[in-house]
Amino acid sequence: MSPVLFLRLAVHRGRIAWHFHESTFGTRRAGPCGVRPDVEALQKRTRAFANAVIQLCDKLPPSRAGFKISDQLLDSSSSTDSNYRAACRARSRKEFIAVLGKVIEECDESLGWLEMLVENRLAPAEEAKALVKEADELVAIFVKSRKTAERNYENELSRERAARRRKSGLSGAKSERFTGDE
Repeated sequence: MSPVLFLRLAVHRGRIAWHFHESTFGTRRAGPCGVRPDVEALQKRTRAFANAVIQLCDKLPPSRAGFKISDQLLDSSSSTDSNYRAACRARSRKEFIAVLGKVIEECDESLGWLEMLVENRLAPAEEAKALVKEADELVAIFVKSRKTAERNYENELSRERAARRRKSGLSGAKSERFTGDE
């Protein structure tokens, strides 16, 4: 991979300077907007899941149950995809965790509708079972991701609280040490 020329603002001893430097760091991006490869792969996977559900719904029998389940399944599978994309664009860790909760909810709903299709033999068995497996795997991935994000958020809050305690403890110690008549 060829290096890229970056312009970097630097402040040194109160002086502002612009520096050009070459780097290959950050140039191995999978997407046009700099999306991490694993995130982009999961976005593609949720999109493929939604597309496969569309194909499956087109094969459902034209019955009352088929129409009802098809509508619900199309909504939940497409919401899984769109909400995961929204989670990737979250402005904060808290927002990411909240939107990921919606992703899990929608994906689990898709899983439920797919299982209902299999149980009632309304869809081609192999195709539906493959989608049940994919939905189950996606739910597991998103649940694990949310737990990791929650743990990281709690760790971040703990570090911030500890830093505030250290800062207040140090300023309190300084004020006690220097306030007496010495």
